Amino acid sequence: MFTTKTAFAAAFLLATTAPMFAGDLYLGASVGQASSSFSRSDFSAGGADSGVTTSYDEEDTAFKIFLGYEINEFLAIEGGYADFGSPSVNYDIYGGQTPYTTKAAVETDAWFIAAKGTYAINEKFEVFGKLGLSNNRFVENYTSSLDIPEAGGPGASSSTKTDVYYGVGVQYNTASPISFVAEYENFGEFGDNSTGRADVDMFSIGVVYNF
Repeated sequence: MFTTKTAFAAAFLLATTAPMFAGDLYLGASVGQASSSFSRSDFSAGGADSGVTTSYDEEDTAFKIFLGYEINEFLAIEGGYADFGSPSVNYDIYGGQTPYTTKAAVETDAWFIAAKGTYAINEKFEVFGKLGLSNNRFVENYTSSLDIPEAGGPGASSSTKTDVYYGVGVQYNTASPISFVAEYENFGEFGDNSTGRADVDMFSIGVVYNF
């Protein structure tokens, strides 16, 4: 089946193997912290008067792997996969005789592709910016049998959507093929009206190998 993910992979493969361009491939991996800003209107289950309070665990360890193709010293095409961990929304239900807690554990990941513009400050340091598209997957799993209509109820649901992706960062080049990067990336919105929504961004540091 031809999916959005397939389209991303095909577009990236075409871009990185096009014979009309002269450039270099690079491969990298990064680790950092992702923040999933949950939409409060989507996940709120009421206040203290309703017998339910809502808390949000929005940060988790994240990682990504990426492959890029340098068309020239100023422009590259980069794509990859990022996993943002498992943020969660927690509900404390205390309206009855025995308090209950139910949890919406969320899995978020993305495939992305972007144009990357680079400016060399000197031989060692470069700054860069990226702009492209991200194919975002949002899966939520409820671990309680309690019915919370405002949050979608117990069980599991998922959503996949494409949104604008952008990032900025700095790269340190060594005398070897190894470089080091630090960057901020925003992957846009995850989820929809049926699952609840969250905006996801990521700070990371990583290593790049230049072929």
